Amino acid sequence: MYTVSPFGKPVTNQPGTTRLTAGDTLPLRFTVTDDTGERITDLTGTDVSLSVLLTQCGGSTPVVDLSFAAGPALRLRTDGSYQVDLKTQRSWSGLCGTVTVSTPNGGERTANLQFTGGGRGRG
Repeated sequence: MYTVSPFGKPVTNQPGTTRLTAGDTLPLRFTVTDDTGERITDLTGTDVSLSVLLTQCGGSTPVVDLSFAAGPALRLRTDGSYQVDLKTQRSWSGLCGTVTVSTPNGGERTANLQFTGGGRGRG
């Protein structure tokens, strides 16, 4: 069984919420360990997947429901942690929800998100 560590900054880990501007890029930094605590550093972009589930803040009907492999966006950092940059869309302004990183062998970590308007990115 793999374990995904809490995300590094700037992500606020659950039960908190990461507030960001729609259209900005959110770096998701994390480590993966096995059941003995050994760090896993040989994962590829096809091993790691992300899912984004967003609703209108306070709502329950999904507005955005995406799942995808990290692909070439997955980077192994020099400190042995991984980073995936989540490129958000300006159209996500006013939405709330979660992003989940999943690995083989059951590893998973989720963060709560809340988007405000005025992002610089495209989307």
